[in-house]
Amino acid sequence: MFSNHGLAAVTLNGVETFYDPSYGKTYSSLADMEQQAIDGYSTGIIVHGPPLWQRELLHFRKKISGSVGIKVADRWTYDNN
Repeated sequence: MFSNHGLAAVTLNGVETFYDPSYGKTYSSLADMEQQAIDGYSTGIIVHGPPLWQRELLHFRKKISGSVGIKVADRWTYDNN
């Protein structure tokens, strides 16, 4: 389970694909990646208590068929020309 997972969006000859370096897989779209590699999503909060303890409360949900739940946080561009 990842709380923050990175993909590389690669555009070559006008075609964008997504590469997952953690697993060495390539996907044709974010929807394709979600279909093949994601079973569900979670959100969580850290709860701090008495000195020196904390715990994380997680909420899990299955992916919704026909809906892409992946959010793109940042996009960086690299041009080697």
